[in-house]
Parts: sequence; C-alpha cells; structure tokens
Amino acid sequence: MLDTSVIDLNFSIDFARAVEEKQIAEQKAQRAVYVAQEAEQEAQADINRAKGRAEAQRLLAETLKASGGELVLQKEAIAAWRDGGSQMPKVLVMGKEGGNVPFLFNIGEEMAKK
Repeated sequence: MLDTSVIDLNFSIDFARAVEEKQIAEQKAQRAVYVAQEAEQEAQADINRAKGRAEAQRLLAETLKASGGELVLQKEAIAAWRDGGSQMPKVLVMGKEGGNVPFLFNIGEEMAKK
C-alpha cells in the first residue's frame, strides 16, 4: 500500500473563481426556493382568511334570517355607537306593518339637509 500526501496545492485563479461562482449560484438557488415557499404559504394564509370571512358572513346572514335576527342588527348598531363608528340617533322609528327591524332616523341630519 502506498500513502501519499499533497502539500502546498495551488489552484488556478480561474478554477478558484469557478468554485466560488458555483457556491454563489447554489446559495441563490436555495434562496429562490425559500422565497417561493414563503410566497406560497402567504398565499395559502390569504385564502384561509378569505374562507374564514366568507363563513362568518354566511353565518351572519343565516342568523339575520332566523327568528330573533333583528336583535343581531340592534346589537351591531349599539356596538357601532359605543365604539364611535356612528352617531346616536335622536329618534327611533319602528318598522311599519309588523316589521320588527327598527328604522333609525337622525333628526339633526335631516334638519341640516333642509
């Protein structure tokens, strides 16, 4: 058996440059894969959020159609007033002909229109 040792091995500048460029290319490729995976995950998250919003809207629509649904509207109106999202009406007029959903009428705004 013959053992050999290589000492003081020098590569050409072109070879060293080629090795470095290969390493850089591999790192860029890995980065591109990572960016693509990240974009795919974000797109899936957007889809899941949209599905969640659609399901919430569907459930709200069912609730509004069901008995007592008008209470949901009243609760939403009260929450909006409380959170400052809308002005508290000065007059509350109930629906006509047996309607259960109240119609809100703000006298201050109506007077300002005239």
